[in-house]
Amino acid sequence: MWHCNWGYPFGHGWFAGHGLLGTLFGLLLLLLVLSLAVNAIRSVITKAGGDRDRDRRDSLEILRMKLARGEISEEEYQRIRNILRE
Repeated sequence: MWHCNWGYPFGHGWFAGHGLLGTLFGLLLLLLVLSLAVNAIRSVITKAGGDRDRDRRDSLEILRMKLARGEISEEEYQRIRNILRE
């Protein structure tokens, strides 16, 4: 009677028969895996958005340099800058 598992193959219905500590360890492990997955997804999303912003800044810097070298007029600069900021 003392070694009865009440129909559970791994103990008294707890995680792998290790009682409360086994259950807590399993939950912590699950939270760790979920946290890593969320951080990986956030990283991918942030990089995708960050590349577009960096490209826009690079384009504006090239435009400023063309204006400084006299390759484009002030009107062309304003027109292209407005297009890039959209």
